[in-house]
Amino acid sequence: MIKNLQAQGYEVEVRAIATHWLESELGVDERFTRGLDRNGFGRYVSADVRASIYDALPANLDQVRTETGVPVSLYNREGRQLYDSRITSRSAAEALTDAREQCLVDVHRAHELRDGYHRQLGWHRELPDTLPEHSKVAPVAKEPLMQEHASLRIEPGLARNASSAERGYQAAAEQSRGVATRALGAAGVAATAYEAGETVHRTAELLHQGNVTGAQSGLLHLGGRTLGMVAGAEAVGALGTMAGVESGPGMIVTGAIGGVAGAFGGEKLMDAVDQYRIYHQRDPQGLPWRYDLDHPEQRWVTDLPPLPGGAQRPVADAALQNRLDYQASSKLAELRMAAPGELADPYRQPAGPNDPDRVQASDWTRDAQSQDWTRSVVTDVVGRVPVHGTETASPERAAELDRAAEQTVLHNRANSPQGIAAAYLAMYEQRGWAEVGPLPEAR
Repeated sequence: MIKNLQAQGYEVEVRAIATHWLESELGVDERFTRGLDRNGFGRYVSADVRASIYDALPANLDQVRTETGVPVSLYNREGRQLYDSRITSRSAAEALTDAREQCLVDVHRAHELRDGYHRQLGWHRELPDTLPEHSKVAPVAKEPLMQEHASLRIEPGLARNASSAERGYQAAAEQSRGVATRALGAAGVAATAYEAGETVHRTAELLHQGNVTGAQSGLLHLGGRTLGMVAGAEAVGALGTMAGVESGPGMIVTGAIGGVAGAFGGEKLMDAVDQYRIYHQRDPQGLPWRYDLDHPEQRWVTDLPPLPGGAQRPVADAALQNRLDYQASSKLAELRMAAPGELADPYRQPAGPNDPDRVQASDWTRDAQSQDWTRSVVTDVVGRVPVHGTETASPERAAELDRAAEQTVLHNRANSPQGIAAAYLAMYEQRGWAEVGPLPEAR
């Protein structure tokens, strides 16, 4: 075709887009799901065809250049030119291969790719539940769509790509931290805009609620994620000061001794700081005490080093033990209320060990009107065609799932900020902590 166009007097140029394999795959899936949601149908190219086209493109560009002499240009997805065969002797295949790999070096781009796969994977996992009520998809097309969905193994493929995208993001983030650390010093590394914006918003909420401890913890964990492998005492010492970690054992936790901090990942280090703030307390005289989780029978023990001459170290009496319990529990409640965790859907329960084995099965879900527990299953594959069905739980299994849902509701309630506050208040009243100190300001 190119030679025919040239013979008719046309000037021909071949242009190609340099995009990473993971970006290409995500784009294909987004096009399909977007079309299905908008129009009731979507264009989908099978995985083997996609791989064949993607893998062959570099060599094909060189072949076209050799056989026809036409110039070849490469562009990124934003339209910026990356390569022009007219101004370099480098081959198009080599340039395209390198440009593809460079696509995910940018941490923001890698972050968007990771999030994109999470969204798409969620869409496909919910398809067995959303498709029956999908108004755009013709009823006659719904069952064949699910059959093709299973036979093409779309969801497992996306899950593999999502894992690769996560690893790519972590690698890009680590490289970005290294560059920033060398340029600015560890204490000057800025957080990514995504996490920073979310954390600042949450911090403002917590400060408005009076939860200073939770607000500090959120900023510390953000710092831990963005600093990564914390290097040097200067940056970690600043974090220790912010956390209210005093000298003594706290200096080991925050890494002021040589390279101790380098042995911890940033997020892990911040978890250690939170743990320290809970289980290391000072009494009214300023003496340090520690609660050893490995030996809870010892309760609170002194953090003072052995005294000279074999003198007896201080021992906490019952009143001091109660005071230290109050201080630690208050700190723990504030931290838990600041980050209670995601709440689980009580009416979506996983398969149990006694459920029938299936080729593929979704979680059990309970219908709000009928109260039946059902799940979508693939019971067999005949040739390449999966055999789909819907299972309804037996009365005995439904009763088990109802009990599991009740436990999930109780777990959600206990781990919500309100549940944590209620549990703390009950302990506060039961232990007579009003005589020790006031209720925390967090609410």
